[in-house]
Amino acid sequence: MRLAAVAVLPLMLVTVAAGGCGRDAASEPRQAVLVYAEAAAFSGFAKTISVARANGGQAVPLVQGDSPQISPDGQYVAFARSGDAPRFSDVLVIPTRGGKPKTVEHLVGDHVWNNNPGKWAPDSRHLVCIESAGLVLLDTQTGSRKVLVRQPEPAGIESLSISPDSRSIAYAVTDTTGADIYVISIHGGRSRKITADHNSFDPLWGPHGVAFNRGGFVHGDIFITDRTGRHPRQLTHTHAGIYPAFWSADGRRMLAADPAMHNGRLWAVNATTGSARDLTGWRGDLFPQGLSRDGTTVLAAVGCGGTASAFGFVETIPYTGGKPHVIVRGPCRGSWNR
Repeated sequence: MRLAAVAVLPLMLVTVAAGGCGRDAASEPRQAVLVYAEAAAFSGFAKTISVARANGGQAVPLVQGDSPQISPDGQYVAFARSGDAPRFSDVLVIPTRGGKPKTVEHLVGDHVWNNNPGKWAPDSRHLVCIESAGLVLLDTQTGSRKVLVRQPEPAGIESLSISPDSRSIAYAVTDTTGADIYVISIHGGRSRKITADHNSFDPLWGPHGVAFNRGGFVHGDIFITDRTGRHPRQLTHTHAGIYPAFWSADGRRMLAADPAMHNGRLWAVNATTGSARDLTGWRGDLFPQGLSRDGTTVLAAVGCGGTASAFGFVETIPYTGGKPHVIVRGPCRGSWNR
Protein backbone atom coordinates (compact mmCIF):
# COMPACT_ATOMS: atom_id res chain seq x y z
CA MET A 1 0.00 0.00 0.00
CA ARG A 2 1.34 3.38 -0.94
CA LEU A 3 0.51 6.42 1.14
CA ALA A 4 -1.06 9.44 -0.43
CA ALA A 5 0.88 12.69 -0.52
CA VAL A 6 1.34 14.06 2.96
CA ALA A 7 -0.27 17.37 3.79
CA VAL A 8 1.95 19.99 5.40
CA LEU A 9 1.10 20.33 9.07
CA PRO A 10 0.26 23.82 10.36
CA LEU A 11 3.12 23.45 12.83
CA MET A 12 5.63 22.92 10.01
CA LEU A 13 6.62 26.52 9.42
CA VAL A 14 10.04 25.93 7.90
CA THR A 15 10.46 24.75 4.32
CA VAL A 16 12.97 21.91 4.04
CA ALA A 17 15.28 22.49 1.11
CA ALA A 18 15.99 19.68 -1.32
CA GLY A 19 19.26 17.85 -0.86
CA GLY A 20 21.03 16.17 2.03
CA CYS A 21 19.49 15.44 5.38
CA GLY A 22 20.52 16.63 8.83
CA ARG A 23 21.94 20.14 9.00
CA ASP A 24 23.26 21.74 12.18
CA ALA A 25 20.49 22.22 14.73
CA ALA A 26 21.71 25.78 15.28
CA SER A 27 20.82 26.67 11.67
CA GLU A 28 17.18 25.58 11.96
CA PRO A 29 14.33 26.93 14.12
CA ARG A 30 13.13 24.39 16.66
CA GLN A 31 9.61 23.03 16.31
CA ALA A 32 7.82 20.64 18.64
CA VAL A 33 6.85 17.41 16.90
CA LEU A 34 5.57 13.97 17.94
CA VAL A 35 6.06 10.86 15.79
CA TYR A 36 4.85 7.30 16.29
CA ALA A 37 4.22 4.08 14.40
CA GLU A 38 0.63 2.87 14.39
CA ALA A 39 0.53 -0.82 15.21
CA ALA A 40 -0.73 -3.06 12.40
CA ALA A 41 -3.92 -5.02 13.00
CA PHE A 42 -2.21 -8.27 11.99
CA SER A 43 1.40 -9.38 12.30
CA GLY A 44 3.33 -9.06 9.07
CA PHE A 45 1.41 -5.99 7.89
CA ALA A 46 3.29 -2.73 7.42
CA LYS A 47 3.15 -0.05 10.10
CA THR A 48 2.33 3.55 9.26
CA ILE A 49 4.45 6.29 10.82
CA SER A 50 2.52 9.45 11.62
CA VAL A 51 3.69 12.96 12.53
CA ALA A 52 1.67 15.26 14.77
CA ARG A 53 1.81 18.24 17.03
CA ALA A 54 3.56 17.56 20.32
CA ASN A 55 0.16 17.20 22.02
CA GLY A 56 -0.89 14.48 19.56
CA GLY A 57 -3.20 16.71 17.55
CA GLN A 58 -3.44 17.17 13.78
CA ALA A 59 -1.70 13.89 12.98
CA VAL A 60 -1.05 12.90 9.38
CA PRO A 61 0.52 9.72 7.92
CA LEU A 62 4.09 10.19 6.80
CA VAL A 63 5.63 6.91 5.62
CA GLN A 64 5.59 3.17 6.23
CA GLY A 65 8.19 1.92 8.68
CA ASP A 66 8.90 1.24 12.32
CA SER A 67 10.59 2.71 15.42
CA PRO A 68 10.48 6.40 14.35
CA GLN A 69 12.76 8.89 16.10
CA ILE A 70 12.33 12.65 15.65
CA SER A 71 15.49 14.73 15.23
CA PRO A 72 16.13 17.29 18.00
CA ASP A 73 15.45 20.19 15.61
CA GLY A 74 12.15 18.64 14.49
CA GLN A 75 13.15 18.61 10.83
CA TYR A 76 13.61 14.87 10.23
CA VAL A 77 12.36 11.43 11.23
CA ALA A 78 14.72 8.47 11.34
CA PHE A 79 13.02 5.08 11.09
CA ALA A 80 13.64 1.42 10.36
CA ARG A 81 12.51 -1.12 7.84
CA SER A 82 13.37 -4.81 8.01
CA GLY A 83 12.34 -8.11 6.53
CA ASP A 84 13.30 -11.64 5.55
CA ALA A 85 14.07 -13.58 2.35
CA PRO A 86 16.66 -12.15 2.22
CA ARG A 87 17.02 -10.85 5.74
CA PHE A 88 17.66 -7.10 5.77
CA SER A 89 17.59 -4.10 8.10
CA ASP A 90 17.51 -0.52 6.82
CA VAL A 91 17.80 2.87 8.50
CA LEU A 92 16.09 5.70 6.64
CA VAL A 93 15.53 9.42 7.15
CA ILE A 94 12.63 11.53 5.86
CA PRO A 95 11.71 15.22 6.35
CA THR A 96 8.83 15.70 8.78
CA ARG A 97 6.89 17.60 6.11
CA GLY A 98 7.06 14.60 3.77
CA GLY A 99 9.09 13.66 0.73
CA LYS A 100 11.22 10.76 -0.41
CA PRO A 101 12.98 8.79 2.34
CA LYS A 102 16.76 8.59 2.17
CA THR A 103 18.38 5.26 3.05
CA VAL A 104 21.42 5.87 5.25
CA GLU A 105 22.16 2.22 6.03
CA HIS A 106 21.29 -1.06 4.32
CA LEU A 107 22.33 -4.31 6.01
CA VAL A 108 21.75 -7.74 4.50
CA GLY A 109 22.55 -11.21 5.82
CA ASP A 110 21.71 -13.78 8.47
CA HIS A 111 23.88 -11.87 10.98
CA VAL A 112 21.69 -8.75 10.79
CA TRP A 113 19.77 -7.95 13.96
CA ASN A 114 19.62 -4.15 14.11
CA ASN A 115 15.97 -3.24 13.54
CA ASN A 116 15.95 0.32 14.86
CA PRO A 117 17.39 3.65 13.69
CA GLY A 118 19.47 4.25 16.81
CA LYS A 119 19.63 7.65 18.50
CA TRP A 120 19.95 11.14 17.09
CA ALA A 121 22.88 13.27 18.16
CA PRO A 122 21.88 16.75 19.37
CA ASP A 123 23.29 18.16 16.10
CA SER A 124 20.34 16.53 14.22
CA ARG A 125 22.83 15.20 11.69
CA HIS A 126 24.32 12.02 13.13
CA LEU A 127 22.67 8.78 14.22
CA VAL A 128 24.40 6.30 16.53
CA CYS A 129 23.28 2.67 16.37
CA ILE A 130 24.06 -0.54 18.22
CA GLU A 131 24.12 -3.44 15.78
CA SER A 132 25.83 -6.75 15.13
CA ALA A 133 28.98 -4.94 13.93
CA GLY A 134 29.18 -2.83 17.11
CA LEU A 135 28.69 0.86 17.85
CA VAL A 136 28.07 2.56 14.49
CA LEU A 137 27.96 6.26 13.53
CA LEU A 138 25.80 7.28 10.56
CA ASP A 139 26.12 10.70 8.94
CA THR A 140 22.69 11.48 7.45
CA GLN A 141 24.12 14.35 5.42
CA THR A 142 26.95 12.53 3.62
CA GLY A 143 25.67 8.97 3.98
CA SER A 144 28.93 7.80 5.55
CA ARG A 145 28.99 4.89 7.99
CA LYS A 146 31.71 4.29 10.59
CA VAL A 147 32.07 1.47 13.10
CA LEU A 148 33.41 3.22 16.20
CA VAL A 149 33.61 0.17 18.48
CA ARG A 150 33.48 -3.47 17.42
CA GLN A 151 31.12 -5.70 19.37
CA PRO A 152 33.20 -7.24 22.16
CA GLU A 153 33.09 -11.01 22.65
CA PRO A 154 31.53 -12.57 24.63
CA ALA A 155 30.20 -9.27 26.07
CA GLY A 156 27.98 -6.87 24.15
CA ILE A 157 27.15 -3.17 23.82
CA GLU A 158 23.66 -2.65 25.21
CA SER A 159 22.98 1.07 25.66
CA LEU A 160 24.35 4.44 24.58
CA SER A 161 23.98 8.19 25.07
CA ILE A 162 25.45 11.13 23.15
CA SER A 163 27.02 14.21 24.75
CA PRO A 164 25.16 17.55 24.47
CA ASP A 165 27.87 18.88 22.13
CA SER A 166 27.50 15.80 19.87
CA ARG A 167 31.23 15.09 20.12
CA SER A 168 31.30 12.01 22.34
CA ILE A 169 29.32 8.86 23.06
CA ALA A 170 28.91 7.02 26.35
CA TYR A 171 28.04 3.35 26.09
CA ALA A 172 27.73 0.31 28.34
CA VAL A 173 29.49 -3.00 27.74
CA THR A 174 27.62 -5.82 29.45
CA ASP A 175 28.41 -9.47 30.07
CA THR A 176 26.88 -12.18 32.24
CA THR A 177 28.53 -10.78 35.37
CA GLY A 178 27.85 -7.03 35.03
CA ALA A 179 28.67 -3.91 33.04
CA ASP A 180 30.88 -0.84 32.81
CA ILE A 181 30.57 2.52 31.03
CA TYR A 182 32.94 3.73 28.31
CA VAL A 183 33.30 7.00 26.39
CA ILE A 184 34.53 7.46 22.82
CA SER A 185 34.80 10.41 20.42
CA ILE A 186 32.49 10.44 17.39
CA HIS A 187 35.70 10.63 15.36
CA GLY A 188 36.71 7.23 16.72
CA GLY A 189 39.98 6.37 18.42
CA ARG A 190 40.50 4.75 21.78
CA SER A 191 37.64 4.39 24.25
CA ARG A 192 38.00 5.57 27.86
CA LYS A 193 36.58 3.38 30.61
CA ILE A 194 34.85 5.67 33.11
CA THR A 195 33.58 3.08 35.62
CA ALA A 196 35.50 0.17 37.09
CA ASP A 197 33.02 -1.48 39.45
CA HIS A 198 31.51 -3.74 36.74
CA ASN A 199 28.10 -2.86 38.16
CA SER A 200 27.22 0.25 36.11
CA PHE A 201 24.49 0.36 33.46
CA ASP A 202 22.46 2.60 31.12
CA PRO A 203 24.46 5.85 30.72
CA LEU A 204 22.58 9.11 30.11
CA TRP A 205 24.67 12.13 29.13
CA GLY A 206 23.32 15.45 30.32
CA PRO A 207 24.40 19.05 30.88
CA HIS A 208 26.31 18.19 34.06
CA GLY A 209 27.85 14.84 33.20
CA VAL A 210 27.06 11.18 32.57
CA ALA A 211 24.37 9.67 34.79
CA PHE A 212 24.02 5.90 35.09
CA ASN A 213 22.54 3.13 37.19
CA ARG A 214 24.98 1.60 39.66
CA GLY A 215 24.02 -1.52 41.52
CA GLY A 216 21.53 -3.04 39.09
CA PHE A 217 17.79 -2.88 38.60
CA VAL A 218 16.64 -4.30 41.93
CA HIS A 219 18.36 -2.12 44.55
CA GLY A 220 20.59 0.15 42.47
CA ASP A 221 20.56 3.94 42.26
CA ILE A 222 21.63 6.74 39.95
CA PHE A 223 25.21 7.99 40.04
CA ILE A 224 26.77 10.77 37.98
CA THR A 225 30.33 11.46 36.83
CA ASP A 226 32.24 13.63 34.38
CA ARG A 227 33.48 12.34 31.03
CA THR A 228 36.76 11.20 32.61
CA GLY A 229 35.10 9.09 35.30
CA ARG A 230 37.33 10.65 37.96
CA HIS A 231 34.59 12.31 39.99
CA PRO A 232 31.67 9.89 40.47
CA ARG A 233 29.04 10.68 43.08
CA GLN A 234 25.78 9.09 44.11
CA LEU A 235 22.79 11.18 43.08
CA THR A 236 19.73 9.25 44.34
CA HIS A 237 19.19 7.06 47.40
CA THR A 238 16.02 5.15 46.51
CA HIS A 239 17.46 1.59 46.58
CA ALA A 240 14.76 0.93 43.98
CA GLY A 241 16.84 -0.12 40.96
CA ILE A 242 16.04 2.99 38.94
CA TYR A 243 17.93 4.17 35.85
CA PRO A 244 18.18 7.66 34.30
CA ALA A 245 15.91 8.11 31.25
CA PHE A 246 15.83 11.80 30.23
CA TRP A 247 17.24 15.19 31.30
CA SER A 248 15.64 18.62 31.09
CA ALA A 249 17.59 21.08 28.95
CA ASP A 250 18.99 22.95 31.96
CA GLY A 251 20.01 19.76 33.77
CA ARG A 252 17.94 20.51 36.85
CA ARG A 253 15.35 17.81 36.36
CA MET A 254 15.64 14.17 35.39
CA LEU A 255 13.11 11.52 34.51
CA ALA A 256 14.08 8.12 35.86
CA ALA A 257 12.38 4.74 35.66
CA ASP A 258 12.24 1.17 36.84
CA PRO A 259 12.63 -1.23 33.89
CA ALA A 260 9.19 -2.36 32.71
CA MET A 261 9.67 -6.11 32.66
CA HIS A 262 5.91 -6.37 33.18
CA ASN A 263 5.17 -3.32 35.31
CA GLY A 264 6.99 0.00 35.02
CA ARG A 265 7.34 3.00 37.30
CA LEU A 266 8.53 6.56 36.59
CA TRP A 267 10.41 8.86 38.96
CA ALA A 268 10.90 12.63 39.08
CA VAL A 269 14.47 13.35 40.19
CA ASN A 270 15.90 16.66 41.34
CA ALA A 271 19.28 16.51 39.62
CA THR A 272 20.76 19.05 42.05
CA THR A 273 19.73 17.56 45.39
CA GLY A 274 19.16 13.97 44.30
CA SER A 275 15.68 13.80 45.82
CA ALA A 276 13.51 11.33 43.93
CA ARG A 277 9.73 11.12 43.89
CA ASP A 278 7.64 8.18 42.69
CA LEU A 279 5.65 9.84 39.92
CA THR A 280 3.33 7.09 38.70
CA GLY A 281 3.40 4.05 40.96
CA TRP A 282 3.66 0.64 39.31
CA ARG A 283 1.71 0.34 36.07
CA GLY A 284 1.65 -2.45 33.52
CA ASP A 285 3.90 -1.93 30.48
CA LEU A 286 4.72 1.69 31.41
CA PHE A 287 7.79 3.07 29.58
CA PRO A 288 9.43 6.54 29.67
CA GLN A 289 9.48 8.20 26.25
CA GLY A 290 10.65 11.75 26.91
CA LEU A 291 10.87 14.82 29.14
CA SER A 292 10.11 18.26 27.75
CA ARG A 293 13.07 20.61 27.47
CA ASP A 294 11.65 22.83 30.22
CA GLY A 295 11.17 19.79 32.47
CA THR A 296 7.45 20.31 33.01
CA THR A 297 5.95 17.42 31.03
CA VAL A 298 6.72 13.70 30.79
CA LEU A 299 6.00 11.64 27.69
CA ALA A 300 5.18 8.01 28.52
CA ALA A 301 3.81 4.98 26.71
CA VAL A 302 1.95 1.83 27.66
CA GLY A 303 2.05 -1.44 25.70
CA CYS A 304 4.36 -3.72 23.71
CA GLY A 305 6.36 -4.74 26.75
CA GLY A 306 6.33 -7.76 29.04
CA THR A 307 2.58 -8.16 28.55
CA ALA A 308 2.99 -7.76 24.83
CA SER A 309 0.09 -6.41 22.81
CA ALA A 310 -0.14 -5.01 19.31
CA PHE A 311 -1.79 -1.89 20.67
CA GLY A 312 -1.14 0.65 23.39
CA PHE A 313 -1.26 4.38 23.97
CA VAL A 314 0.98 7.40 24.43
CA GLU A 315 0.33 9.85 27.25
CA THR A 316 1.67 12.97 28.93
CA ILE A 317 2.11 13.36 32.70
CA PRO A 318 2.82 16.58 34.63
CA TYR A 319 6.33 16.36 36.09
CA THR A 320 5.03 17.75 39.38
CA GLY A 321 2.44 14.96 39.52
CA GLY A 322 -1.13 14.59 38.40
CA LYS A 323 -3.40 12.58 36.18
CA PRO A 324 -1.94 11.20 32.93
CA HIS A 325 -3.49 12.47 29.71
CA VAL A 326 -3.70 10.07 26.76
CA ILE A 327 -2.73 11.91 23.56
CA VAL A 328 -2.61 8.99 21.07
CA ARG A 329 -4.34 5.62 21.17
CA GLY A 330 -2.98 2.70 19.16
CA PRO A 331 0.82 3.03 19.17
CA CYS A 332 2.78 1.87 22.19
CA ARG A 333 5.87 4.05 21.61
CA GLY A 334 6.37 7.70 20.69
CA SER A 335 9.18 10.17 20.09
CA TRP A 336 9.07 13.94 20.50
CA ASN A 337 11.40 16.94 20.71
CA ARG A 338 9.19 19.18 22.85
